[in-house]
Amino acid sequence: MNERTALHEAGHAVVAEEVGFRPTTIELNDDDSGFCSFDDPVTVPTLPRLRRELVVLLAGRVAEYIDTGSDLASFPAHCVVALECSPRTNRWATMADFHAHVVELHGSSDDPGAQVAAYRWQDRELPAAAEAAAEILRRKWDRVCSLAEQLTEAPDGVVRLGPAGGAMSGRTESGSREAA
Repeated sequence: MNERTALHEAGHAVVAEEVGFRPTTIELNDDDSGFCSFDDPVTVPTLPRLRRELVVLLAGRVAEYIDTGSDLASFPAHCVVALECSPRTNRWATMADFHAHVVELHGSSDDPGAQVAAYRWQDRELPAAAEAAAEILRRKWDRVCSLAEQLTEAPDGVVRLGPAGGAMSGRTESGSREAA
Protein backbone atom coordinates (compact mmCIF):
# COMPACT_ATOMS: atom_id res chain seq x y z
CA MET A 1 0.00 0.00 0.00
CA ASN A 2 1.16 3.52 -0.76
CA GLU A 3 2.51 5.22 2.38
CA ARG A 4 2.25 8.69 0.82
CA THR A 5 -1.45 8.20 0.06
CA ALA A 6 -2.03 6.84 3.57
CA LEU A 7 -0.40 9.94 5.07
CA HIS A 8 -2.44 12.17 2.73
CA GLU A 9 -5.76 10.56 3.76
CA ALA A 10 -4.81 10.52 7.44
CA GLY A 11 -4.11 14.25 7.13
CA HIS A 12 -7.64 14.86 5.86
CA ALA A 13 -9.13 12.80 8.70
CA VAL A 14 -7.15 14.39 11.52
CA VAL A 15 -7.78 17.94 10.34
CA ALA A 16 -11.46 17.18 9.72
CA GLU A 17 -11.82 15.98 13.32
CA GLU A 18 -10.11 19.12 14.55
CA VAL A 19 -12.34 21.56 12.64
CA GLY A 20 -15.60 19.85 13.54
CA PHE A 21 -16.36 17.38 10.75
CA ARG A 22 -16.94 13.70 11.56
CA PRO A 23 -14.66 11.47 9.50
CA THR A 24 -15.86 7.85 9.51
CA THR A 25 -13.34 5.97 7.35
CA ILE A 26 -10.11 6.40 5.49
CA GLU A 27 -9.35 4.01 2.65
CA LEU A 28 -6.55 3.06 0.31
CA ASN A 29 -7.48 1.62 -3.06
CA ASP A 30 -5.47 -0.91 -5.09
CA ASP A 31 -4.47 1.84 -7.54
CA ASP A 32 -2.80 3.82 -4.70
CA SER A 33 -5.62 6.36 -4.61
CA GLY A 34 -7.61 6.85 -1.43
CA PHE A 35 -10.41 8.75 0.19
CA CYS A 36 -11.74 9.91 3.52
CA SER A 37 -15.46 9.55 4.29
CA PHE A 38 -17.51 11.77 6.56
CA ASP A 39 -20.80 11.53 8.38
CA ASP A 40 -21.82 15.15 7.99
CA PRO A 41 -25.02 16.45 6.48
CA VAL A 42 -24.80 18.38 3.23
CA THR A 43 -25.57 21.95 4.16
CA VAL A 44 -26.09 25.28 2.48
CA PRO A 45 -22.72 26.99 2.14
CA THR A 46 -21.75 29.72 4.54
CA LEU A 47 -18.42 31.53 4.61
CA PRO A 48 -17.36 29.82 7.89
CA ARG A 49 -18.31 26.39 6.48
CA LEU A 50 -16.38 27.06 3.27
CA ARG A 51 -13.35 28.11 5.33
CA ARG A 52 -13.44 24.82 7.26
CA GLU A 53 -13.90 22.85 4.02
CA LEU A 54 -10.86 24.53 2.50
CA VAL A 55 -8.75 23.61 5.52
CA VAL A 56 -9.82 19.94 5.21
CA LEU A 57 -9.41 19.88 1.42
CA LEU A 58 -5.86 21.20 1.64
CA ALA A 59 -4.84 19.01 4.59
CA GLY A 60 -3.90 15.93 2.59
CA ARG A 61 -1.41 17.69 0.36
CA VAL A 62 -0.14 19.82 3.26
CA ALA A 63 0.58 16.58 5.15
CA GLU A 64 2.71 15.46 2.20
CA TYR A 65 4.58 18.78 2.25
CA ILE A 66 5.26 18.46 5.97
CA ASP A 67 6.41 14.86 5.61
CA THR A 68 8.90 15.72 2.87
CA GLY A 69 10.10 18.90 4.56
CA SER A 70 8.93 21.03 1.63
CA ASP A 71 8.51 24.76 2.12
CA LEU A 72 4.84 25.61 2.64
CA ALA A 73 5.49 29.00 1.01
CA SER A 74 5.64 27.15 -2.33
CA PHE A 75 2.39 25.30 -1.65
CA PRO A 76 0.04 25.58 -4.71
CA ALA A 77 -3.27 25.93 -2.84
CA HIS A 78 -5.27 26.98 -5.92
CA CYS A 79 -4.18 23.84 -7.77
CA VAL A 80 -4.74 21.48 -4.86
CA VAL A 81 -8.38 22.44 -4.33
CA ALA A 82 -9.09 21.40 -7.91
CA LEU A 83 -7.82 17.90 -7.10
CA GLU A 84 -9.87 17.24 -3.97
CA CYS A 85 -13.46 16.28 -3.22
CA SER A 86 -15.68 18.62 -1.22
CA PRO A 87 -16.98 17.63 2.23
CA ARG A 88 -20.21 19.48 1.45
CA THR A 89 -21.10 18.29 -2.03
CA ASN A 90 -19.41 14.87 -2.24
CA ARG A 91 -18.02 15.73 -5.66
CA TRP A 92 -14.77 17.07 -7.00
CA ALA A 93 -14.23 20.67 -6.01
CA THR A 94 -12.84 23.28 -8.36
CA MET A 95 -11.98 26.88 -7.77
CA ALA A 96 -14.98 27.72 -9.97
CA ASP A 97 -17.25 25.82 -7.53
CA PHE A 98 -15.87 27.68 -4.53
CA HIS A 99 -15.94 30.97 -6.40
CA ALA A 100 -19.61 30.50 -7.31
CA HIS A 101 -20.53 29.81 -3.67
CA VAL A 102 -18.52 32.78 -2.41
CA VAL A 103 -20.11 35.07 -5.03
CA GLU A 104 -23.57 33.92 -3.88
CA LEU A 105 -22.65 34.76 -0.30
CA HIS A 106 -21.44 38.24 -1.31
CA GLY A 107 -24.35 39.11 -3.61
CA SER A 108 -25.62 37.99 -7.00
CA SER A 109 -23.57 36.47 -9.83
CA ASP A 110 -24.24 39.46 -12.09
CA ASP A 111 -22.95 41.93 -9.48
CA PRO A 112 -19.35 42.97 -10.31
CA GLY A 113 -18.83 43.93 -6.66
CA ALA A 114 -19.73 40.41 -5.56
CA GLN A 115 -17.30 38.96 -8.13
CA VAL A 116 -14.45 41.15 -6.85
CA ALA A 117 -15.31 40.35 -3.22
CA ALA A 118 -15.29 36.63 -4.04
CA TYR A 119 -11.85 36.79 -5.67
CA ARG A 120 -10.49 38.76 -2.72
CA TRP A 121 -11.96 36.18 -0.32
CA GLN A 122 -10.30 33.33 -2.25
CA ASP A 123 -6.94 35.11 -2.41
CA ARG A 124 -7.05 35.68 1.35
CA GLU A 125 -8.61 32.38 2.44
CA LEU A 126 -6.62 29.82 0.43
CA PRO A 127 -3.22 30.65 1.95
CA ALA A 128 -4.84 31.01 5.38
CA ALA A 129 -6.50 27.59 5.00
CA ALA A 130 -3.21 25.97 4.03
CA GLU A 131 -1.51 27.51 7.05
CA ALA A 132 -4.37 26.46 9.35
CA ALA A 133 -4.10 22.89 8.04
CA ALA A 134 -0.32 22.97 8.58
CA GLU A 135 -0.71 24.21 12.15
CA ILE A 136 -3.17 21.44 13.02
CA LEU A 137 -1.09 18.77 11.29
CA ARG A 138 2.11 19.82 13.07
CA ARG A 139 0.33 19.73 16.41
CA LYS A 140 -1.32 16.37 15.67
CA TRP A 141 1.51 14.81 13.64
CA ASP A 142 1.76 11.72 15.88
CA ARG A 143 -1.95 11.03 15.26
CA VAL A 144 -1.53 11.50 11.50
CA CYS A 145 1.41 9.06 11.42
CA SER A 146 -0.44 6.56 13.61
CA LEU A 147 -3.52 6.57 11.35
CA ALA A 148 -1.36 6.34 8.22
CA GLU A 149 0.47 3.34 9.67
CA GLN A 150 -2.80 1.65 10.62
CA LEU A 151 -4.08 2.29 7.11
CA THR A 152 -1.05 0.77 5.38
CA GLU A 153 -1.21 -2.26 7.69
CA ALA A 154 -4.98 -2.82 7.36
CA PRO A 155 -5.47 -5.98 5.27
CA ASP A 156 -8.35 -4.44 3.34
CA GLY A 157 -6.91 -0.92 3.24
CA VAL A 158 -9.66 0.57 5.42
CA VAL A 159 -9.58 2.21 8.84
CA ARG A 160 -12.91 3.07 10.44
CA LEU A 161 -12.82 5.99 12.83
CA GLY A 162 -14.84 5.65 16.00
CA PRO A 163 -16.93 8.41 17.58
CA ALA A 164 -14.15 9.37 19.98
CA GLY A 165 -11.55 9.56 17.22
CA GLY A 166 -10.38 6.00 17.74
CA ALA A 167 -9.52 3.80 14.79
CA MET A 168 -10.56 0.25 13.92
CA SER A 169 -9.54 -1.52 10.73
CA GLY A 170 -12.13 -3.16 8.49
CA ARG A 171 -14.27 -2.30 5.48
CA THR A 172 -17.56 -0.58 6.05
CA GLU A 173 -20.43 0.38 3.79
CA SER A 174 -21.40 3.52 5.72
CA GLY A 175 -20.09 6.98 4.99
CA SER A 176 -19.75 8.85 1.74
CA ARG A 177 -16.68 9.73 -0.30
CA GLU A 178 -15.56 13.14 0.66
CA ALA A 179 -11.93 14.22 0.54
CA ALA A 180 -9.54 12.39 -1.73
